[in-house]
Amino acid sequence: MQPSPPSYPAAVPVTAVAFTPDGSRLLVGGYHELLVFDVADGKLLRRIPNVGQRVTAIRWLADGKRVAVAGGEPGRDGDVRLVDVEAGVVKAVLARSLDVVQDVAVRPGGSLLAAATSDGVIRIVDADSGVEQRSIPAYGDWATAVAWSDDGKRLASAGRDKSAKVYDSESGELLGNFTGHNAAVRGVAMSADGKQAFSTAADGRLFRWDVEAAKPVGAAVPVGGDGLRLVRDGGLLVVAGADRNVRIIDAAKFSVVRSLAHPDWPLSAAVSGSSGRIATGSIDGIVRIWNLADGTLVREWPARP
Repeated sequence: MQPSPPSYPAAVPVTAVAFTPDGSRLLVGGYHELLVFDVADGKLLRRIPNVGQRVTAIRWLADGKRVAVAGGEPGRDGDVRLVDVEAGVVKAVLARSLDVVQDVAVRPGGSLLAAATSDGVIRIVDADSGVEQRSIPAYGDWATAVAWSDDGKRLASAGRDKSAKVYDSESGELLGNFTGHNAAVRGVAMSADGKQAFSTAADGRLFRWDVEAAKPVGAAVPVGGDGLRLVRDGGLLVVAGADRNVRIIDAAKFSVVRSLAHPDWPLSAAVSGSSGRIATGSIDGIVRIWNLADGTLVREWPARP
């Protein structure tokens, strides 16, 4: 694994961000490393090396000590690495792919994770043992996103083949296949009760759809171009869009609450309910912290040493 430079000569697009459970620190995907910042002042606290060149997702395990980090080197390889954040070390490589792993999701309350790989397979791995529990050949093209239901019984996924799917996470049975997008699907999420799914794509639309019927529920919400990421936190959906806005959407009403305007494309987002903040990262290499209640910009800083 290539080492990170002592300092970055240019900005690195911020493709992944994640708050610590208490909301006081922010993990940011850097160049072959994770950068840990103090949210209060934007100060770089530490650097955790030995991860992929490009980090696409950072997900906390239930113990609040470890994260699963998806990423890789475009066109060459990809993987999911298990990182002990306090120790600052990679503990294991849990899944591998021939290209960048686009996303990883951790089953609520447990140690199972699902990885969306470039060969179209969803791999379910036990982070504690490192053993692959199940592989689901979901797509003939890249799998781009994954998300568990709140009870962990269902697993949603998105693909570059323009479809979004929901599986029974225990049996691998296909429960729903939504083909309403006319472009590559970028993000996916499940409703709180697991009966509906949300998906966003390069066609600029966010859909809510019934899993069993695989049909839309109500009209799609425009997200201003390519919907690059989709995050659900409680009753809110957060979508980073190619029109330089991050939209906060009420999941129940399925309507936009507010938009957070950016000077350049936002590529990643994370919500901290404990601190009432949203973090966004954009292609210009800037991290921004926003107030969840009113959408005001709290602070921003360049995410590089």
